[in-house]
Amino acid sequence: MSERKYFVYELKKAIFAICCIALIMTAITVAVILTYRYTDIFGFQTAKPESGLDVMLFMGGLLAAVVPIWMLSYKMKKRSVDLYYALPLKRGQILRVKYLLGLIAVYAPYTVAFIFGIISAVIKYPLQAISESYYFAAYFASLPAMFCLYSIVSFVFACADRMLDGFVFVIFWMFAAFAVASVVAVFFHDVSPVMFAPISPLITIADYFSSFIEAHTLSSIGYGDAHLPNMTVGYILTGLQAVAATVLLFVTEPKSKTENIGGVSNSPFGYKVMIPLLTLCLFINIDIVDSVYSILLAVIVASLAFMVTALYKHTFKIGKVQTIIFVGSIVLGVALSIAASYITAAMYA
Repeated sequence: MSERKYFVYELKKAIFAICCIALIMTAITVAVILTYRYTDIFGFQTAKPESGLDVMLFMGGLLAAVVPIWMLSYKMKKRSVDLYYALPLKRGQILRVKYLLGLIAVYAPYTVAFIFGIISAVIKYPLQAISESYYFAAYFASLPAMFCLYSIVSFVFACADRMLDGFVFVIFWMFAAFAVASVVAVFFHDVSPVMFAPISPLITIADYFSSFIEAHTLSSIGYGDAHLPNMTVGYILTGLQAVAATVLLFVTEPKSKTENIGGVSNSPFGYKVMIPLLTLCLFINIDIVDSVYSILLAVIVASLAFMVTALYKHTFKIGKVQTIIFVGSIVLGVALSIAASYITAAMYA
């Protein structure tokens, strides 16, 4: 069996599911636009039009985050891995087929829903009520943003050895850059942590272009002076993450060990690094010095850190090494939180 024939085979298997997804996305998009209450009396609009862009990009982002899990779930069970790896294809070829098929499963339904969304808006609203030409700019701007999300989720999910661990890894990476940026924001208030999250480009595209389509202006969005630098740096970092994730996904595939499936997920892109990193970031954002309620938050964070560590090790007996890392993260987090409180108080006194 050649890689091309295998791709055609997998596409035929997935085509029904892809069509169902496209139908659901289209139905929701069209319903949101056509059922929106809007009247235009002698050229006077009683309400701003509804472009449907928010819901379209939300569903597109959801697809970009869920489809990789669907496509790569075969790597999480020994039986399915043995079945796939018994094919007369290399591991990289199987992964490449799954990866490309996933992109089709993301972009095809999204494109269909987008086209019918534009048609619905043109039918719904009178001439000059919306600037429909910006739909096309929004569509092409959203494609690389969805690719970034798709690639990052694909890689971090594939780093796990269990389905549940894969879900947790994805959640970690959706907040990792945000958490680190939030630490920087404690000292420099102009930093906007949300701009560093992988989902942020899609949110910005939805806000930016919907304001043009619905109101013909950006006046409804209050961008500050620090918005452009935050957006530039954040989106460049997201793009670099996506490129690195794509490369690493295929580079590490031949080295993956099937005997580890179902065991402890020891990837440095998962629990091993993310638990102490996120614990430290959360503690630094808690002002333990000035608020007694922050002590409760600190206890909750420490408890969550322990529970996730137990999930990582598959037992509450997490072992000496992990206990040292856990306790060290808590102690260092408390120390950094206290230090951050005094430093920021001195900076902004």
